[in-house]
Amino acid sequence: MSFAKNTKVSVLKTQAEIQALLLTKGATQFALDWEKQKILFNLKGKIVRFGVPKPNRKDFELTPTGRERTEISIDEFYFQAMKQRWRQLLLVIKAKIEAIEVGITTMEEEFLSYFVTHTGQTIGEKLIPQLDNGVPKNIEFLTDGEPK
Repeated sequence: MSFAKNTKVSVLKTQAEIQALLLTKGATQFALDWEKQKILFNLKGKIVRFGVPKPNRKDFELTPTGRERTEISIDEFYFQAMKQRWRQLLLVIKAKIEAIEVGITTMEEEFLSYFVTHTGQTIGEKLIPQLDNGVPKNIEFLTDGEPK
């Protein structure tokens, strides 16, 4: 994970950038869940939810050479990782919106997995666990990668 590794932009500023971007692109509602590090927004009548996984503080307890870090140093690395992850989410959302605007894909295709259903789960949370490992056995692929 190298994108935005050394960013100086705070999590709050990035969240505000995401909110402003979405509002300029037609989102009618926006919410942050601070505890779970999630954002929700309403885009064209669909509720979309993204989460930013929190880093594990234990990952920052030791330096690359194996020396123990101070609590202050651990906090610095932890919060840097949080800033980086929020910048990465901003990049993902910008890329999705760009692809939609130029006609590469549609809003539904880009955000489908993140649409919140009536149960409170996203479509991805419901369907991804049901996917089989691999393609169905009755599909044969040609050399160009397209199924027969």
